[in-house]
Amino acid sequence: MGAPETLQARQAALLLHGLPPATRLQVIAKLNPAQSKRLLPLLDELTELGVTQSLGERMQQLAPSGNSNEKRTVRERAELLHAEDVARCLQSCSPATVALLLRGNDWPWQEPVLGLIANQIEVRNLLRAQSAAIAPAVLTALCERLCLEADRLATVRPSLDQFHRAPQREGLRRWIPWMR
Repeated sequence: MGAPETLQARQAALLLHGLPPATRLQVIAKLNPAQSKRLLPLLDELTELGVTQSLGERMQQLAPSGNSNEKRTVRERAELLHAEDVARCLQSCSPATVALLLRGNDWPWQEPVLGLIANQIEVRNLLRAQSAAIAPAVLTALCERLCLEADRLATVRPSLDQFHRAPQREGLRRWIPWMR
């Protein structure tokens, strides 16, 4: 590889990898030759590792970039979680707690989560029965706990475990550390 890999170069490559192919080509065309020389091998590596465009998008969303995650509120971070992750986080919660969290916001993942959790009938009944708004501090605390649990689960079992071949896992480990 010609240019040294930096954290910023890997983040840029991952961001590019998550773009639609036509958009990716347009962005690459606007880069100067040194930038292209640095990023193209990293993009090739992501392709060789089997990282799909959607996984690239997801990894970029999960990445704690120096600015974006620090500026996001805990509610905004919770909104960015994926339904499967939220469902895993909520599996040990009581139906009342799950309903309280779901009632606190218009979550983009709400319906998929309801379809994934084991106690969905109880939770739906509670959502219908209780309509009072929850206190903002309670919602913040629930979101904070949800995000912490999602981070813990990601550390214990990364979402990248779909890659079964050892060479791929080894290659992906070089991309994961900056996400923690």
